[in-house]
Amino acid sequence: EFVEDKNCINIIVNNLTHEPPKQSDIKILQKEFLIPLADKYCLNEYTAEHFYANYLAHEECAKFFRFLKENNCYDNSGIIIAGDHGIYSMKTKAMHFLKDFAGTDFEPEALIPLLMVKDFNTKGDLMVDNTFMTLADIPFLTVKDLDEKLQKNPFTGISFKDTKSKKSVKVMVGGRWAADKQLNMTKFKTNQNDWAFVKDDVYKPENWSHKEFK
Repeated sequence: EFVEDKNCINIIVNNLTHEPPKQSDIKILQKEFLIPLADKYCLNEYTAEHFYANYLAHEECAKFFRFLKENNCYDNSGIIIAGDHGIYSMKTKAMHFLKDFAGTDFEPEALIPLLMVKDFNTKGDLMVDNTFMTLADIPFLTVKDLDEKLQKNPFTGISFKDTKSKKSVKVMVGGRWAADKQLNMTKFKTNQNDWAFVKDDVYKPENWSHKEFK
């Protein structure tokens, strides 16, 4: 439904990438052309299966974008596509940075999820932006051009813009992250090595530490 007299925020959740198809599924879908591409770029079968899933997901996104354009709602829409996490066994030939983490206990590929943004009335080719960000920046990206009263966290009253400014972040790299495995459903049972501090260029191992940066 398109509403002309007010702004709307639509949140769409899709679990396609959590259940990646096998090579046999790709053949049933008559998309065999993906198999040699997976062989060319992926270093293991697990990565190839997720390559298939991500291709199919992006294909569906393209259909949605075409639908918006056909209804004159693409240019005046801001679009954010995000994954909730990466995965440690995902390895492609283009991920040259992984060799630099050999011998460390950090697996950055598990903590670098997809984040794609199309702002209002933007055009042009896709661009790569390696600005240090997290998924927690999505609220800022969502409301940064909207009314000022929408730019504050409703729970803390702090501006999303203020929380976007950060020198480093603390992330969980181990431990039992699921809420039902925690004390009172709220407290993590972890030790120091279950956490990491990350800053700046996430593709460099010197920017990962179990101790807080000074």
